[in-house]
Amino acid sequence: MPAFAVFLLTGFFRSLPTDLEEAAALDGASAWITFVKIMWPLARPGVLSAAMLTLMGLWNETLLALVFITDDKKYTLPQSLLALQGTMQYTSDWGDYSPESSSSSFPPSYSMPFLANG
Repeated sequence: MPAFAVFLLTGFFRSLPTDLEEAAALDGASAWITFVKIMWPLARPGVLSAAMLTLMGLWNETLLALVFITDDKKYTLPQSLLALQGTMQYTSDWGDYSPESSSSSFPPSYSMPFLANG
């Protein structure tokens, strides 16, 4: 998990009211029931926000792929987009570049509504 998500979730979980957790314990709820029935519905917006930001960050992680993947057949989509941009730098045929660059934004864009609705 990226460090930003840890900081985001730490701050978010600290902002949740502990009174509800204590009330559930007084009512006899176990720690698991308290988490699933009370704390998770309160924490879900923060967890999903961290998931969306982590997804966007990991999808655009081209430097890691450039370092570890050397075989052209195993390139990730952002890495192949970068390689295509490098080869097209001197040919000026940018018509082929546009569909690939727009298709690389589809997976993160279409996953956001599903994560937002939880």
